[in-house]
Amino acid sequence: MDGQKAWKTFTKTSSPQTNARAYRLSPHFRDSKEPALDAVDKIDSMSEDAQEFDFRQPHRVNTRVQGFISDPLTEVALYLRASLFYFNLEKIEHLAESQITSFVGSIHCRLYGGTAPLDLLLDKTSEFKILNSRMPVPETDPMNPFRLPITINISSEHLGRMVDLEVLFNDSIVFVPISGFPCSTRDLISAFDRPLEARAQ
Repeated sequence: MDGQKAWKTFTKTSSPQTNARAYRLSPHFRDSKEPALDAVDKIDSMSEDAQEFDFRQPHRVNTRVQGFISDPLTEVALYLRASLFYFNLEKIEHLAESQITSFVGSIHCRLYGGTAPLDLLLDKTSEFKILNSRMPVPETDPMNPFRLPITINISSEHLGRMVDLEVLFNDSIVFVPISGFPCSTRDLISAFDRPLEARAQ
């Protein structure tokens, strides 16, 4: 199997949103050809090659963090940590007079409430950013699942725009997107299986 060829095929057939969150760490193996999937006799040498490989390369998951994170392993770790948070869309409201569409929902976490992993994650989480608005992590009952209510307001002329929903950890200086983001507002609407609600101002 040619892993690099498979990776190129994946990136060519995936959406820009998916590619923005995808990354391949490619250590160089001592053999000119990648070992076969069933080459069990190569496991030890592959492990040594991976341990010795310098991942400090000028490749970034997201160009917005370029210059802030020099280690791709650290960057991938931040993205994996951020993917533990996700957005649950509860309703979509349309304000006819102001031509504003509101995406009402909440940020949740995949980790169970009342567990040490959730406590550790929230302890490392500083704030969230929706578009240009920042929201600090609220005080929550550690025994309950994490839930942060949010509303994303988009004017009608910008309904096709991309929306960033990001998180900042206290051991980093850059925001990274939570699971499923960035995404377009049209994708949010198409994924929502209930009709838009009209709401008077």
